[in-house]
Amino acid sequence: MGSIEKIVICVLLTVITTTTHAWAMVFAIKAIRWTNAPKTWQVYRVCIVVLVMAFAAIVETLAWAATFLWAGAIEGLREALYFATVTYTTLGYGDVVLGPDWQLVAAFTAINGLIMFGWSTALVFASIQNIYFPQTLKNGGFLSESED
Repeated sequence: MGSIEKIVICVLLTVITTTTHAWAMVFAIKAIRWTNAPKTWQVYRVCIVVLVMAFAAIVETLAWAATFLWAGAIEGLREALYFATVTYTTLGYGDVVLGPDWQLVAAFTAINGLIMFGWSTALVFASIQNIYFPQTLKNGGFLSESED
C-alpha cells in the first residue's frame, strides 16, 4: 500500500472518528437535558457526559485497531487494540510499534486522538458550567429549553 492510500485511510478514519464524536456529543447533551435530577444528583449528569464520551473514544480506538488489522500493519487483535489505544491516547509506550511504512499512520492516529480527547475535555467542562453555573452563560447555555 502506497503513501497516498495510507493518507486516504487516515483522512477517512478522521472523518469516521469525528462523526462518531459529534454524534456522541449530541447524545450526551440530549441525555443530560432529559435528566431533571435534583441538585444533589447533578453529579450524575456530568457522569453521563463522561461515560458517553469515553464510549465514543473506545469505538474510535476500535476503528483504528480494525484498520491496522485489515491493512496488515500489525498482527493479532490484542496487539492491534493495544497499539491503537496507546497511540490514540498519546500514551505512546513504544513497546509495540509499526514498521517504518506505517509510522505516518501512527502519527495521524495520535493527532486524531489528541483532538478527540481535547474535544471531550471541552465538552465535560462546558457541561459542568451548564449544570452548575448556568447563570454565567448567555441565553442559559446548551441545557436551556430552546431546541437545536
